[in-house]
Amino acid sequence: MRILKYILFSLLGVIFCSCQEVLDFDPGEINPYPVLISKPDSGDSVVCVYISRSRFFLDEDNYPSAIGDASVTLDVNGNTYVGVFDNNPASQNYNKYVFSVVPQPGDSMRVSAVVPGFDHTVSAATKMPVMPQVEVTDFVIDTNDCYFREWDSTWVRENYYYRIKFRIRSTLPKQFFSVMASMSNVLDENDTANFSWDTNEASFTYIFFECNDPVVNTSDIENLIDGEASSSFYGDNMAFSNEMFQSGEHEFTIEFSQWAGDSYGYNKLDYSKIPVRLFVRSLSRDLYLYTMTTQRQSEADIFFSEPVQVHCNIDGGIGIFGASSLRKLSLPAPRFEHFNHNNSDNYYYKKKKK
Repeated sequence: MRILKYILFSLLGVIFCSCQEVLDFDPGEINPYPVLISKPDSGDSVVCVYISRSRFFLDEDNYPSAIGDASVTLDVNGNTYVGVFDNNPASQNYNKYVFSVVPQPGDSMRVSAVVPGFDHTVSAATKMPVMPQVEVTDFVIDTNDCYFREWDSTWVRENYYYRIKFRIRSTLPKQFFSVMASMSNVLDENDTANFSWDTNEASFTYIFFECNDPVVNTSDIENLIDGEASSSFYGDNMAFSNEMFQSGEHEFTIEFSQWAGDSYGYNKLDYSKIPVRLFVRSLSRDLYLYTMTTQRQSEADIFFSEPVQVHCNIDGGIGIFGASSLRKLSLPAPRFEHFNHNNSDNYYYKKKKK
């Protein structure tokens, strides 16, 4: 009987293998679309607009290139501004159209672009949202993960575990928010004695953090149930709406760790002295949907999941014109506190990400 099963499966394998057919894929002529990307922050900086041509995913040159000869205008509350293309490689607005206006909460804006090679005008509208109301309620750092260095009788900390609690108040029936955090990752070259971090703006980079909260759920629910995910969010840009807020406000807890090694000599870098910056934004609806869909697209399995349609609000092209109002908080030195983790093997109290 076993031999008959083996013969049957062998015959089926031969049959299926012989049925294979190679098909040539010819997409035909693919016409590009004009792409417009602009995500201005109110009160933070001037408005910048990036314009390019879309690329087909099978093109050899699949990298977008900026278009510098378009005619781009921006209407803010009835006042019209003309964009100037910045082609200076040293500029932070390199390859973008820059407008000499800093929008404020409540401003209504419309961008329009006439792009050579395309028949239709590219345009989109947005409104600057209200400023978010946020307060930090707790900021602590773990002090338990350390060891005694005998050669100089010094207690040295290997890892720093941060926990930040903050409360967001909602002032409108429907609001959208995002949260990001940053720390310096560059040593101050002039401070060779203390090995301190450079606190200039350019030295700060966004950090990955986690949050376990039903208001924020971008992790696979099955992974949460099975215990394969320790939080409902892990990343550097946490977006959510106020639909689950109770009494118009909600308190969040985000956590992250930083490792301080011996890369710069015997002196350990003291992360407890490094400023942490918290960025809380209120988002326009279009920018919120764009943020959520781009995150889902980046996390999707390209072979075994449905494709994610990235949100677009551009007429005559593709892309996003969405606004946000930014509140930036520079946090003071954190309070030291013992977190509940096993000091013997230096494991954090939460399951670490692989």
